[in-house]
Amino acid sequence: PTRAGKIGDELLANVQAMCQLMKQQGINDGHDPNRAAQTIKDKLDGRSKKMAGHLKNFSYAKLTTTAQAVKLKTDTEGATLFINGIAVPYADFNGHLFAPVTLKAEAPAGYRFTGWKKSGEIVSTDKEMSLPAGNSVALTATFTADDSHSMAPVRINEVSASNGIYVNEYFKRNDWVELYNTTSAAIDVEGMYISDDVDEPQKYQITKDDTQTNTVIPAHGFLVIWCDKLTPLSQLHTSFKLSNKDGDVLLTAADKSWSDRFTYTTMKSDETAGRYPDGGNQVFTMNIPTIERSNITSSYVIPVKQAGVDGISDIAAETTFGVRYASDRLLVSASADGNVRVSIANLSGRQVATMGAVLTSGHSEIPVGNLSAGAYIAVVTDTHGHRAVCKFIKD
Repeated sequence: PTRAGKIGDELLANVQAMCQLMKQQGINDGHDPNRAAQTIKDKLDGRSKKMAGHLKNFSYAKLTTTAQAVKLKTDTEGATLFINGIAVPYADFNGHLFAPVTLKAEAPAGYRFTGWKKSGEIVSTDKEMSLPAGNSVALTATFTADDSHSMAPVRINEVSASNGIYVNEYFKRNDWVELYNTTSAAIDVEGMYISDDVDEPQKYQITKDDTQTNTVIPAHGFLVIWCDKLTPLSQLHTSFKLSNKDGDVLLTAADKSWSDRFTYTTMKSDETAGRYPDGGNQVFTMNIPTIERSNITSSYVIPVKQAGVDGISDIAAETTFGVRYASDRLLVSASADGNVRVSIANLSGRQVATMGAVLTSGHSEIPVGNLSAGAYIAVVTDTHGHRAVCKFIKD
């Protein structure tokens, strides 16, 4: 309710400005934005506890235990918390949970896990632990700066090769690359090399020329470089553009002592490819772009295999495969064309629909608007046996 209330206040401020303009023009539709905003906040207050009660009373869920009031947070930005294997958005939880519950904490790049704190005291040094008993539990995952395990001090953290959202200082929605400083000290990237060609890693050397453009990334901070062949004014720009097909971006130290490689697949205008957590090895196609701030995971992210990670010396030939739900459609994407089979089941495991689809240019949209309201699990399988799973709710 606190986070949603702040968003409501932001929306209210925008609506108030519009209402004021309407009044100046003699228009009065009788709408009171202040009352509407307060109504929303009132309904949010206590909603978590109320919904936990409804869940407990829902006999099919078989929740016989008492819901625990739980608060979880971290002391380090970019860290990740998991509840029963599910990533917690913003690494901040304040709600109710039913036992059994397993907690897990993952350190961001440049840090190591220290322990779980309760009332200021370390209660466990295990990254993964069971939720302690108690009607009210408040835990903080703590971390310590540790630069010794960083693969590269600066990593390519997010790539947008089909940007339809953010604009640069030219007011153009061009391609961009986000860099992330994994260390606890500021780093100047001027003189480093960035490229979209593995055979030409020194394609462009980062420079601000004679401008006042910033090239320093603060500790555990971000810096965006636009890939659009434009001249720097107040932001950095490369001498090349990105291809919105399977591609790579490389970052190399000025003295060539280290390099970082980032592999991405075709994306839509409202998608990016990004590391999660920031600076980590795992890359996903993300449906929530986050320029110059921490990447956000969701149920709809699609893993992207990375070259040179865990013994992979080149892009794996195996198909990259994923599915997500949007606007009464299942959106299937893959790195190769072919036929897929879709099976949809409800939460009780009963199959409610099966269908086939053909991937064209690596994509297929499967309508599911005929399903009744409810929660479902879709399993998509290709001819090679690769599977992708998506949970979705049909309103």
